[in-house]
Amino acid sequence: MAARRTAILTGAREMLAEKNVADISLRELSGRIGLAKSNVLRYFDSREAIFLEILDEEFGAWLADLEARLGFLLGAFSKRIEAEIEQNLDALLAASAKAPARKAAKKGKA
Repeated sequence: MAARRTAILTGAREMLAEKNVADISLRELSGRIGLAKSNVLRYFDSREAIFLEILDEEFGAWLADLEARLGFLLGAFSKRIEAEIEQNLDALLAASAKAPARKAAKKGKA
């Protein structure tokens, strides 16, 4: 069952590479994949449902790719921010460690 559904989607994708969705008939698609039109309609409610599923899959793949790319950028950006914060904290800690010594030195002079 899944194999036929996949064959229908594959055939529809191939046809989309050749022509516009408006120019693809269910009869033409079913002939290309070697199934009767009624068999294709067992797996999908309509011609539009086939192309909507393809669109959904393509959009999902595009979105996953975008999230991966943004995640990489955000990951690199957050590492840079983390390094900056660490550097600033180190400087603050070093300055605060020197501060008690300065206060003691000032008390000794007074």
